[in-house]
Amino acid sequence: KKVKAFRKANNIPDKPCMSIIVQEMVFGNLNDNSATGVAFSRNPNTAKKVLSGSFLVKAQGTDLVSGSRLGEPIVNIKERFPAMYNILVEKLPQLEAIVRYPQEVEFTIQDGEIYFLQTRNIRFAPQVEVKYLKQAVEEGILSEINILPMIEELQKKVAFRNVYGIKSGIVRNLIGSGSTSTPGAMAGKLILDLNIEKAEELNSRGEGAIILLREENRDMINQIFGLPRIGLITNYGDISSHEAVLTRLSGIPSIINVNKT
Repeated sequence: KKVKAFRKANNIPDKPCMSIIVQEMVFGNLNDNSATGVAFSRNPNTAKKVLSGSFLVKAQGTDLVSGSRLGEPIVNIKERFPAMYNILVEKLPQLEAIVRYPQEVEFTIQDGEIYFLQTRNIRFAPQVEVKYLKQAVEEGILSEINILPMIEELQKKVAFRNVYGIKSGIVRNLIGSGSTSTPGAMAGKLILDLNIEKAEELNSRGEGAIILLREENRDMINQIFGLPRIGLITNYGDISSHEAVLTRLSGIPSIINVNKT
């Protein structure tokens, strides 16, 4: 299900096989000198060139990306693991320069040694990716010819999706904020009971739906990809969790780990 949903969201046909990586196991939950984390060479919500991400001490990667435990901001790793912080600050820009695209790195610290498990292109929100591509052309990283197919893919991804804008000058009553969010706005009825059929019904009538998740539900996340007027709110997770990554990738407005103000 996860593979099919990923392929659908990225316009990848079903015929090619799915690759599998086999690698040595390292343990971020080994002791208090171990950790797991996800680091971004640029902020995935703004494209600003600054180290971003989150980490957890004495934990495994699933603890972080599932949102079952709230990670600490990556900048805090400087105090806990200063040598590891220096490596991240040095190596992530190098990876970005080699790949010629901002990178998202999953890493494990095992007893004071850092291991990069995998690196991949950052999943920017569509409007943020446009901002980055403009920066990349201005900085000479990519040419206008290079970015044309990327723009075409973005257009395919968001062609059917409705995202609201917020007019300036409107007085808004703030009722909550999250640990992170994806750009954009959505207006609609709040769905509290994981009722995807209700969201589909509202969308069929041209109305928006905002789903509230109190715990990880990958089936629900996979199903909302195909809805054009949809938003997501969770009361768990952070910038590295599945919900944050997948809603950024799909251009779905979301607030992750909301708290009342």
